[in-house]
Amino acid sequence: MANARPHDVSVARPARSGWTGALALAAAGVCGVAAFPAAGQLREQQTLVVYDSRIADSKAIAEFYAGSANVPGGAGSIAGVHSGVIALDISTLLTTLSTPAGVVGSGNSIVPDIDYPTFKTYIRDPLRAYLTSQGLERRVRCITLTRGIPHRVQQISTGANPLNPTIGDNPGMINNAFTAGLGGNLTYCSVDSELTLLHQSLDTGEAGNSADSKVDGMIVNPFWRATVGINSYTTRYIASAKAWAAPGGSNNGIWWVNGTNPALTTTLTPGAMYLVCRLDGNSVADVTGMITRAQNVSWPTLTGTFILDSDGSTLEGTGNPPALDGGADYTLARVALQVDARFTPLNAIKNSATGFTGFVVGPNADYSSATNGPPIVMSAPMLLVASYGANHNGLNGLNGADNGSNARITYGTSFNYLPGAVFNSIESYNGRAFGGLGQNPFVPQQQAADVLAGAAGATFAPCSAWEPLSISAPDNEQIAKNFFLGNMTWAEAAYTSLPALSWQQMVVGDPLARPRRDREDVNADGRVNIDDLYAFWAAPVDLNNNSVADANDFNLLEKTARGLEAAGMKGEQR
Repeated sequence: MANARPHDVSVARPARSGWTGALALAAAGVCGVAAFPAAGQLREQQTLVVYDSRIADSKAIAEFYAGSANVPGGAGSIAGVHSGVIALDISTLLTTLSTPAGVVGSGNSIVPDIDYPTFKTYIRDPLRAYLTSQGLERRVRCITLTRGIPHRVQQISTGANPLNPTIGDNPGMINNAFTAGLGGNLTYCSVDSELTLLHQSLDTGEAGNSADSKVDGMIVNPFWRATVGINSYTTRYIASAKAWAAPGGSNNGIWWVNGTNPALTTTLTPGAMYLVCRLDGNSVADVTGMITRAQNVSWPTLTGTFILDSDGSTLEGTGNPPALDGGADYTLARVALQVDARFTPLNAIKNSATGFTGFVVGPNADYSSATNGPPIVMSAPMLLVASYGANHNGLNGLNGADNGSNARITYGTSFNYLPGAVFNSIESYNGRAFGGLGQNPFVPQQQAADVLAGAAGATFAPCSAWEPLSISAPDNEQIAKNFFLGNMTWAEAAYTSLPALSWQQMVVGDPLARPRRDREDVNADGRVNIDDLYAFWAAPVDLNNNSVADANDFNLLEKTARGLEAAGMKGEQR
């Protein structure tokens, strides 16, 4: 598979037989002690927004999101979309070097890539010290980074070829690393994912060898596939050192599974991690537009469309290894949407046609120049675009050279997106371009930053900063169940979709966004609560699209209303 698709997210995956030895080492299912009843949603007071006042874009986005009262030196009159969050100017924190925290370039320019020592000294350690000194380490559940904060940490290089600082950008070198037995010594990561385990010094013991520290490879996410919100897990042991076990054999260092103990002190539970999200894009206007689209969203359940576009291969998962792979994700996502049926079941579409004539695009780009087209054009208003993207077999070849079009780098921007829409492609470098970094010259692919841009762009996107391997691809099934069909905020739902932490993924978009399904707002007051339960009996609504408005529809509505009501009454996690 690696040789067949040198540019896809499975580029460094060994032959499938290489994973079979880890089948029995699924992540331990220890959830922690529930401090609240299930369904407690993330709150403003639990969200830390990190900006750098030396970077104008960073400060402007923080002020738009958190309000002028929380961002000294701003415009001074902006109310803020979420004025209850905690805002931190990272440049006001001093590092052990007695210099300001945060990272800026010449003239206070944005620096997208940093090495691990810089990450530790200027981002991780200052944030850890701040939360501890302010007594916020257990109150804060979400850290939100703004445009200007670096998003990529380079490979820790010991000079051993091919482990150079930017190996994560080069599929060929990653293949060479696995061939040379260095697959368990990959330390490159996204800043965001590494900060999820802020209180863990993952680089302890790192000396350039495979599996000599937990910064090697990825750590199984304990919140992956969760069905309850982050406040259902205690933060009591967030600052205690955790223990992880290696899966064994040649997989050591590629990933780590959760160790457990009855006291939970060394067990990694969802209460011991942060949901790290990002408000980032090509410009301040793009980011503020993305934030605006996330507010007061009412998803149209009768017309909103979900496209899950594969090429018939198993890139989205086979269930192996079970610690990281949930199975045929596109099929599972479609089944979840169709069985629930609150969104019109026929609008949950899975396409598995091959070739460029089997590739799905939107109506807002012209691919008539393609030599092997035309593609499938879908004009419907989109709530989810899940696609193999440049890894679709109809788009093989750098920059679409084999079909005479630029579809591989523009297909995502061709769709009609509804407010509150999610873009989730299985592409290795769809999150590279933030900070002005741009396309990967080796592997140009659709950039999430471009899909989120403009007044009609998507609103949310999970994406990858470097080559992530296909086993860590975000799951659409969990986004469907917990976001579109559930009551979780974007941050919570997105992190239930991520199999791994301390790896390559980023979650972009307003973490506190809580869209609603339009027909559940029975009394049309802009909210879904207990009042809608009373209104339902006066004017029943066929929520599950079976042509009958009955108790089954009421039960669906009650699940939503009670869940949101409980979330609104939650106190801060302690």
